[in-house]
Amino acid sequence: MRWSLIETLASILFIGAVTAGLFGLLFQNLEPLSSSAAAVKSTLWLWSALGAVVALILAVVGGLWRRSWWVLVIWPLVCVGLGWLAYAGLVFAYQDALLFSPRPANMQRVEELRQRDDVEELFLPMSDGTILQGWLVKRGSVEPGPLMILFYGQAGEASRYVDMSENLRRWSTAIVNYRGYGLSEGRPNAQLLLDDALTIFDLLAEREDVDEQRIVTMGGSLGSGVALYTAAKRPASGVVVFSPYDTIVGGVTKDLIPLLPVEYIFRQDFDITEQAETVQVPVWAVIGMQDTVIYPARSEAILERIPSTVYMQRIEDGDHYSIYEDDNVWANLNAFLRVF
Repeated sequence: MRWSLIETLASILFIGAVTAGLFGLLFQNLEPLSSSAAAVKSTLWLWSALGAVVALILAVVGGLWRRSWWVLVIWPLVCVGLGWLAYAGLVFAYQDALLFSPRPANMQRVEELRQRDDVEELFLPMSDGTILQGWLVKRGSVEPGPLMILFYGQAGEASRYVDMSENLRRWSTAIVNYRGYGLSEGRPNAQLLLDDALTIFDLLAEREDVDEQRIVTMGGSLGSGVALYTAAKRPASGVVVFSPYDTIVGGVTKDLIPLLPVEYIFRQDFDITEQAETVQVPVWAVIGMQDTVIYPARSEAILERIPSTVYMQRIEDGDHYSIYEDDNVWANLNAFLRVF
């Protein structure tokens, strides 16, 4: 049985259709993380459908219908398998972009912040000489004063959180860009990011305008693990987390990419389970019960492992982002901070 050029083209189109369809499913889950994910998903599904239809037409024209029944069964199964392998290969190749998605700085916003008297630009040297850039938003007139160190989510950038920090009454807020984000040097890396968080804590605790006995770490989404990790390794007074998780690769990515063995594909992980079990300071947590990025059950599971007191606020209609816009959340957070 001779395999014709038309049939080869049909196979390539079918494999491409399967790959595009699988990526469409991935972008379906990534919609909450990216404003462009919905458009990408629709485009992928359109090309997937067109590719499958054209491949079927070419296969029939090429004579697949004349072959024995087992060829008609094996051919699509092989194409599906190859499409899945292509999908896995592309996820492997672009895993760091999927995990971190570093955002560049908006220079107009940077220049605006540099003109503000209540904002100080930070340039912090890490242990290997890499310089991380960020901002210190100053609150209150008494020095030294309390400090919140904020670790943001996967596609964040420090300057975007300066306005949000104004919800914190009487607390100064430090927001430092991860490696490769904003104006920070280097490339993002899971272990380096965690190590950098400890250095950031140490450097800020040494400042004369910071009360080292009143430092709270705060994190949202990806940053929630960083906040818990830092509180486990350094003498923080408390921890605030939005949408916390146990592990990224074996947990969150498995939820978002269920058709791949992500634990074998991703090289880097944010597994903070062991560190969470050693946190000895009070923890205040916010969970959106409609969160489709970090599932509420996953957030609750990691909070149950923390041995210290955990105050949990569940927002019944909250999703991965709307929980930051709830006035009750900030009122309750400020009440929590009054104990420090």
